[in-house]
Amino acid sequence: GTQGLDGETELIEFSTFGDMVFSDGTVILSYNEGEMMGAKSNVDVGRLYVGNIHRYCARLLFEKKVVTAGTAIIDEDDSISILADILGEEEEKVAADNRLVREEQIGTHVGTDEHSLCKYTQYQRIQHIPNAVNLNIFGIFGKYEDWEIRFISNAVCKTLFDLPITLRQNRRFSYLYVDDLMPVLDYFLSHPAKYKCYNVTPDNELELLEAAQLVERLGGRQNGICIAKEGYGLNYSGSNARLKAEMPGLTFTPPAEAITALFDYYTAHLEKLDKSLLLHDK
Repeated sequence: GTQGLDGETELIEFSTFGDMVFSDGTVILSYNEGEMMGAKSNVDVGRLYVGNIHRYCARLLFEKKVVTAGTAIIDEDDSISILADILGEEEEKVAADNRLVREEQIGTHVGTDEHSLCKYTQYQRIQHIPNAVNLNIFGIFGKYEDWEIRFISNAVCKTLFDLPITLRQNRRFSYLYVDDLMPVLDYFLSHPAKYKCYNVTPDNELELLEAAQLVERLGGRQNGICIAKEGYGLNYSGSNARLKAEMPGLTFTPPAEAITALFDYYTAHLEKLDKSLLLHDK
């Protein structure tokens, strides 16, 4: 089907990979790096935008000629201009601080980062998919995640090895403990949803610095917290009002309880952790 997104540009195609093709030749791709390597990218389009790709994948994509180096990878400076162009808004308006975003604001109340562009793309696409619900997550943590790079697990593991906790800049997230996601999935698999989109977020934001301090306190060790840049980076949090109205009995694990569970898990598996992989941030 065809759905107009603004006064001049029509959405004319969805692909199985999640890209959106517009009538003016613009293509927006929201892939992870695995999907990107498998995508057919040699299409004749006026503009090609690729989001949700880690920067370290860029070189691989260029070398494999999946995308061209001059036009494809979006950084935080580029995404705000792209969104403003698509929405027909001033860049200043689109660059509003994306903190405690509500579902209906996604696409109009976003920050200057690829995560916001990805959520905008998902929000638009889900409207046209029957019997589908989009569950937005604004940060998630728990055991089995990549402890080498995921902040809270990384901080716990560094603490266990008496290493300082490091962060580039303090930010606010709606960090969800992974165990709290399961009841939400169970609910929407067995109940009709009133809306197409829900934020799955806890009641309160969690700052990275606050999380680091909590890890230090719960670990009983003071190895130091190193912050590369002062002030706050881009916020990334969402309101859970819609979700809690639909699931009024829903509760979330307090951060201290969730991090304590992580300490127990990594302590029990300490012999499987390689300290050398924690010495240099990725």
